[in-house]
Amino acid sequence: MESFATRFISTLLLVIQVVLGLIAVSAEGKTEQNVLTPLDIELFHSLHRPSPPVVSPNETLALYITSYYEPSSNQQFSYLTLLDIATEKSTQLTPLSDEAHVSNPLWLSDTKAGYISNGVLYEHDLAPLTKGTLVLNTTAGIDSALYRIEAKKLFFTADVYSDGRTDKVEQHVRKEKNRADSGMAFDNLWARHWNSWMTQLKSNIF
Repeated sequence: MESFATRFISTLLLVIQVVLGLIAVSAEGKTEQNVLTPLDIELFHSLHRPSPPVVSPNETLALYITSYYEPSSNQQFSYLTLLDIATEKSTQLTPLSDEAHVSNPLWLSDTKAGYISNGVLYEHDLAPLTKGTLVLNTTAGIDSALYRIEAKKLFFTADVYSDGRTDKVEQHVRKEKNRADSGMAFDNLWARHWNSWMTQLKSNIF
């Protein structure tokens, strides 16, 4: 019997093979000059990139996120993709939207998928190009989620303040914005990382 690691690697290689096949098919019909265009940074980022696959409980299907960059609109898109392991057929499950960025594919059952979009957890019935139904939404927003089918337990992570309450995050944020003083003191480096200041928000498991 195959180990989980072996099945995971096999499925990952299959996903990569399917994506590369789609890229090759999309190149058919173009002139030789177009096909031989150098792979510049813009073209590289516009290629459809798969996330690591998540195999279904019955080991017949796999979920992964496909993401790509659209140079003409200067936007990043992502969508949930279903892979039939036996037939190697991939199907786009969620429609494209410049406001809906999907992540964290997971299985809720053999026939129900889950994903996170803009901090909200959704359930999907595997119908192509359809939106999911809401499962969980918190004012803190959901960063990641994991569902244990046997135990029927859902775990998720969210950024909260020291009180650990997801329903109080907005209240704390408003308080910080309306504070009378604006001075800040930091006792370590990387006070500002990329595009946001370090805050009292900390990631917690629920």
